Amino acid sequence: MKKTILRFSLYVVGLFINALGITLSTYSGLGVACVTCFCTNFSNFLGISLGNAFTVWYCIYVLMEFLMLRKEFGVKNLLQLCFAFILGFFTDFIRSFLVIEPSGIVQQLIVLIGALWIIALSVVILINCDLVPSAPDGFVQVLSNKLNKPFGNVKVVHDIAVASAGVLLGMIHSRPEGLGIATVIAALTLGKMIGYLEIYLKKPVRTFCGLN
Repeated sequence: MKKTILRFSLYVVGLFINALGITLSTYSGLGVACVTCFCTNFSNFLGISLGNAFTVWYCIYVLMEFLMLRKEFGVKNLLQLCFAFILGFFTDFIRSFLVIEPSGIVQQLIVLIGALWIIALSVVILINCDLVPSAPDGFVQVLSNKLNKPFGNVKVVHDIAVASAGVLLGMIHSRPEGLGIATVIAALTLGKMIGYLEIYLKKPVRTFCGLN
């Protein structure tokens, strides 16, 4: 029971860290990470908050997992829907009080790089809690298993595709938002950042959760 509580607690912390990284990336002024780029344009297209856009899009990820897994689709996959709502809430909550206005390219780059490492950290925590992966990473995990390819490599391809879809959606609505050098950097590096952090944090996180 204690181990289960620890896992759930750390998972919720991971979701909060993920929402924090997402929020910080929107304040860099250099663009945002790939999924955030899509959701930013998605929220504009639907006229909803960024948090709600994340919730809707994450639910679509779960649907795609169901279509790929079919009979193998289980409770763990379904639970991603619950945590999609938690992430959406955290995102809107953090944006309600945290406002950062970096001055100059150096501060912008510091905010951006910090945001990407925070997002990478949250992904490592969420995956290694072995509870319920966040919907995008759960989708990438399923896809990487189906293709028998490393998670980090599939993550890079996924991020590029999602960012491109966000740009297209933005062009249909009016003009793309969130696209910038940060989007390119995230697409090329976030998967590698996750792989690097996993080397050092996978064992400690799993030990904390009582999984080793």
